[in-house]
Amino acid sequence: MTLNINHGELKPALYSLIIFLMWQDVLASDGKVVPTKTLVAFHHVNRFHIDSLRRPFYVSQKHTDFQESYLSNSGSGHQKKSAFFAMSMSALLPGTGQIYSQKGRESVIKGASFLVLEITGWVLYFHNKNKGKKFERRYENFADNHWDVDKYLQFLETSLQNDPNFTIGPGDLGRKDSGINFALLESAENEWGANTGVSVHHLYENSRQQYYEMIYKYPEQFGLGWSDAINNQNTYPYTGYTRNNLTPLMIDYRGMRIKSNEYLSTARGMTGLIMINHLLSMTDAVWTVKRKNREESAKLSLSMRLEQKLHQNELITFSTIRFTY
Repeated sequence: MTLNINHGELKPALYSLIIFLMWQDVLASDGKVVPTKTLVAFHHVNRFHIDSLRRPFYVSQKHTDFQESYLSNSGSGHQKKSAFFAMSMSALLPGTGQIYSQKGRESVIKGASFLVLEITGWVLYFHNKNKGKKFERRYENFADNHWDVDKYLQFLETSLQNDPNFTIGPGDLGRKDSGINFALLESAENEWGANTGVSVHHLYENSRQQYYEMIYKYPEQFGLGWSDAINNQNTYPYTGYTRNNLTPLMIDYRGMRIKSNEYLSTARGMTGLIMINHLLSMTDAVWTVKRKNREESAKLSLSMRLEQKLHQNELITFSTIRFTY
């Protein structure tokens, strides 16, 4: 038999039971003096025990052998939850560890909150990633249609044709359709950088992503490749364009790249928030399960045990009552 009693009801209930049992001993109807042993032990660690509250009483049937029987087992009957399992569940899907703890309304609210944050995070991640990739495809198509590598090659050839330290003529760098002399192109870019003092970036030594970045990010070198750029001989060996002096096409292209980068950056930020949500849910799941286990183990339980012993040639049954909370 197990009773769960609120802490506020503990003292009156226990004291009433002690008085009742002792009074029954005094009023024993058989006229015999029977020893009564009442031991009240207070143990203040995490539990409070009234241990071995014993009172003897006579039985109507005698027994020749010692017998012991248990009417109930002590304990609240709660099966402890696994903190590791709760943490693992929240690592896979935030909120499930809180729901697993079964800590009433608190578990449902917190579990639902972590789960909603998880779903929201992934929705925002895919939304921003798809938008970023959409603008990325748009600006790549825009560059393919409005930036011409042949114009860039012509600019280099014209800029270096009167250079006494570098011999180059029209068409020496090749063209997009007929093939480009990449070794000579790299040398021409280095010579152009030496003449102008501008930091040089090699067009085909970088990845596709860097290629689409360089053609607008460094207008001093690549500006004349744009279809609306003016080939002004007076600016040689410079293009005549800087980051503060862009053509309308360069400005449009820059706007598309900025939007793409903003969306992709937000998507990356969402992955960070998702990871934080996982870690918080894992930590809270462990904490919630431990609290749940402590609260359940701290609940009051009542157990009773009967045992029979000989006393003054009489077989007497002792009842042992144990309270734990």
